[in-house]
Amino acid sequence: MSGPGPHPRPARRVPPIVAIGGMDRAGKTLQRRALLAYLAELGHDPVYRWSRVGYTRRLEGAKRWLRRLRGGRGGASGDGSELRSYPQRASRLRSPVKRWLWTTVALLDLLFEYAVSVRWLRARGHAVVCDRWLCDARVDLRVNFPQDRVEERWLWRLVARLAVRPDASFLLLISPEESLRRAHASGRRHVEPCEVLAARLVEYRRIAETGEGEAVDAARDPERIAEDLRERLEARLGPVPPPPRPRGEKFSRASKVAALLPLFWS
Repeated sequence: MSGPGPHPRPARRVPPIVAIGGMDRAGKTLQRRALLAYLAELGHDPVYRWSRVGYTRRLEGAKRWLRRLRGGRGGASGDGSELRSYPQRASRLRSPVKRWLWTTVALLDLLFEYAVSVRWLRARGHAVVCDRWLCDARVDLRVNFPQDRVEERWLWRLVARLAVRPDASFLLLISPEESLRRAHASGRRHVEPCEVLAARLVEYRRIAETGEGEAVDAARDPERIAEDLRERLEARLGPVPPPPRPRGEKFSRASKVAALLPLFWS
């Protein structure tokens, strides 16, 4: 007579990585906070990372340090009233050599961020919500450096190959007109022209068609978007195992069992 079959293995409690990107003023910050709260409800210890090609906190800190060494103030110039492409520094690079150097440093920074920093956070037990990801980097490079074909370079291929794969990647999409309206309503200083925003939207839709990110209609009410993202994330992550008991609770239960053992041996 054969014994009982093997018991099903419990679901692994690996901290998830969620990427959220998309159009400017699409509500990424708000939805990032909602995702952090949701992951905390599931028993995770969530953190977030913000990144953009050439503009991570790591690079911005290095730029400020270099400006101080040169005796500069380290701040941005201009009153911000003029429509201009973002990143602002990228739009000023006329020399192919300078563009190559700029993109090389930016890609090395992204390689460290996506292949090392995010993995390290997850290894330490954190769920990670990434505010902008590879999809956004692709769009930035295609729109700001179309003539340089950065995605054909071996360094970009290395970044794409070694970057940790998120469990879910969402792209919040709104029209260029809506993006401009929200930017002006919030008093944002750096605003892209409508034609640049339109080019970004085209690229985001192309990326969504490849399956690298899920397109999300961000013109809806924020609460509906948050509910939509929760449902999509739940479908991606599958059943969630119960959170582990605190150590104190485990020791307390063990001591109670130990106190009952003499009753069985007497």
